[in-house]
Amino acid sequence: MLTDRQCFFCATLMYGVSLVYSVFLWRKGFRKDDRINYVLLLAGFTMHTVAMFMRGFSFNRCPVNNLFEATMFVNWSAVGAYLILGLWPKIRSLGAFASPIFVFLGIYALMPGLDHHDPDGEMTKNGIVSLHAVLILISYAGFGLCAVASCMYLLQERNLKKHNIFAVTSVLPPIQRLESVAGKLLVASLMLLTGGLSLAPMLVGDKDGLVFYQDAKILWSMLVWAAYAGIVLARWKWRFGGKRLAWCLIGGFVFLILTFSGTNLMSDLH
Repeated sequence: MLTDRQCFFCATLMYGVSLVYSVFLWRKGFRKDDRINYVLLLAGFTMHTVAMFMRGFSFNRCPVNNLFEATMFVNWSAVGAYLILGLWPKIRSLGAFASPIFVFLGIYALMPGLDHHDPDGEMTKNGIVSLHAVLILISYAGFGLCAVASCMYLLQERNLKKHNIFAVTSVLPPIQRLESVAGKLLVASLMLLTGGLSLAPMLVGDKDGLVFYQDAKILWSMLVWAAYAGIVLARWKWRFGGKRLAWCLIGGFVFLILTFSGTNLMSDLH
């Protein structure tokens, strides 16, 4: 019988196979709607889901209690969101661009030292705490898919500018659709992040000496929220889009993944 970590390792291996196959899709120029990569990611997601359920049922709580579980949950949310979007053939090629992120998050989560054992997990047995964590982690997954769609946008925009035949013969979505998908994912993710952060004041009321707005993780989360809210505002009020929007979404997600763990370790509440 496999453990939850072993199931997650198998899922990461499937994401790795998807990454290798994506290289061949790149070399072929995405000239046909290839379902194999989608099936590979679906198989990995199935193992990933099994690992999530095993983890949750073994401790009788939502599996978001440490960095291993949080990263595993973000990765699971991102793959699941892609699989839903991938039901539309024109969006399915997103998986070839997203698979490196899925592999990176899987390898990072499996690093030694991130899975601090806390069988009791009293905090995440609290329904409000679990909802707070789930909303925020799903929003991070959404921001990741925004960055992936932005990478595809920049590639298509570059090919069009250079009159590359790849822009015509590939099955990649047109840049207008990619910008629309990124914009909608951005708004949805910001709403989830807003909902998760709005629960923060209710979670520290009974903790002596702790003030939620002085916590490093909360301050970092507010900074992330302000950055993405600024992008949404600029897009709505000043028609902010195109390459500038794409680079902002990519830069925002790079900042998020590079600083997530550090601020988590600095926090007294997480």
